[in-house]
Amino acid sequence: EEWRELKEYCDSKGILFLSTAGNVSDFELLLSIGVKAVKVGSDDFVNTPLIRRYAKENIPLLLSCGMATEDEIDLTLTTAGIGEKDMCLFLCTSQYPTPPVDVNIRKLTTLQVKYPSLVVGLSDHTQGFTAACMAVALGAKIFEKHFTMDHDLPGPDHWFSETPETLKKWVDG
Repeated sequence: EEWRELKEYCDSKGILFLSTAGNVSDFELLLSIGVKAVKVGSDDFVNTPLIRRYAKENIPLLLSCGMATEDEIDLTLTTAGIGEKDMCLFLCTSQYPTPPVDVNIRKLTTLQVKYPSLVVGLSDHTQGFTAACMAVALGAKIFEKHFTMDHDLPGPDHWFSETPETLKKWVDG
């Protein structure tokens, strides 16, 4: 019921509700409340049975390639039906927070050349807005950024996530 409540709240505010499903039952829950797309985290990027199940639905896939090799990216995109359905491939560095030197932002260009039918995005784990600005300049269209109301909340990523104030700077940047 809380998922449904969150979805309804987002709808009332004109926000596209998204979530990362970690398994088929979570995915089916998201479908039951009417999600318009599903995000696949880097940890499931090479989980081809899960990707195959997600790809059966007529909704876009947002795929975060994180630690994947080129061969794994090819396999996952083929499994998901590259060219047959709407997809976004996120450049992602699975390091929290990501130091600027490790972003490898020019890989966006490599991904666009290799997969011209895909939208590319940035799953931005850096602090600040520089990487996102560079990604915009290189053609990224969709962005993901960790967000929190309080750095002191329990959980693995609140401490480095953007707050309302710093997220506004990120968006303005």
